[in-house]
Amino acid sequence: MHGLLCNDSPPFPLPEQYLTPLLNDVESSGCSEFRSRVDNSGIASNPVELLSVIALDPDFNNKPTLYLSIDAVSSLPTDFLEEVETIVVGFKGDRDGDRLSKEIIETFPQSKRINPGFAGWNAILASQEQENENGFNARDEAIDRNFGVILD
Repeated sequence: MHGLLCNDSPPFPLPEQYLTPLLNDVESSGCSEFRSRVDNSGIASNPVELLSVIALDPDFNNKPTLYLSIDAVSSLPTDFLEEVETIVVGFKGDRDGDRLSKEIIETFPQSKRINPGFAGWNAILASQEQENENGFNARDEAIDRNFGVILD
């Protein structure tokens, strides 16, 4: 387990040896009433991919969600996840991602996979950011041409 992020509290590191006590005593986690409210979980392979998933998630501030980054299925809090309504598995489309996704889906029937391809979620986020930046540049150039405004 790399870490835990609750969307109603700041992220913090979560060493594996503290996972079970933390999920059993949610008050210590800073996630108010999280165990009873969480309906969704998002799982990615590493913290960078997970943060990219969060940045791309249109429901981030709308639904209480447990976001996890893992490198082994044995790291998952199975008792907790059995009660979660929807688990989105977002591993890359490589061999390890395919294997881990399959294991999670077999373990949790409420799981579904969203495959970001071989490049991963961070590449998708970076591509979107580049497209947004290019759109702003084109708009700024049009303003320059049409109005004589010079932008530095």
